Amino acid sequence: MPSRFAEDKDDFDSMRDEAVAKNGIVMPGLAEKYVTVVGVPTHDFNGEKPIEQAEKWAKENLVTPKDEKGKYVDMPEMNDGTKYAISNNAIGKYLNDSATKKSDSLNVHLSVLKKLKVVIHESIEAEVHPDYKKGEDGKMSPENGYNNDMLVHRLYGAVVS
Repeated sequence: MPSRFAEDKDDFDSMRDEAVAKNGIVMPGLAEKYVTVVGVPTHDFNGEKPIEQAEKWAKENLVTPKDEKGKYVDMPEMNDGTKYAISNNAIGKYLNDSATKKSDSLNVHLSVLKKLKVVIHESIEAEVHPDYKKGEDGKMSPENGYNNDMLVHRLYGAVVS
């Protein structure tokens, strides 16, 4: 079954409303899916400030370009043909302190970055949920409301280093 990305505004609104009502949507057929394990060789961000090196590389090699109107072009695809974009903001989140400190290994975290498009390509979409807002405690939850114009698509992938 293809990933469930909205086809147009009405489809998005319907999907968002369902995701809000159910606090997320688990993708049908998930139990029958297989995830391809992607081999990720050790990254080459050596010396001082490897995260800064990684960010520079990612912005030059992973960020999806936009046309003069701000629309993404030359979008990569998941294995089912669904197109996606990687933004500068996404790179920033992938490499911020919060993300890198949660990772079991900074080395693997940075190595995956070099193969991120392949990992995404081989991943499966597991769920869709609203983009919940953070509360005063800094945690996202349904009680805090959500961004009306966005859905979060959670993909599961696997790597071996």
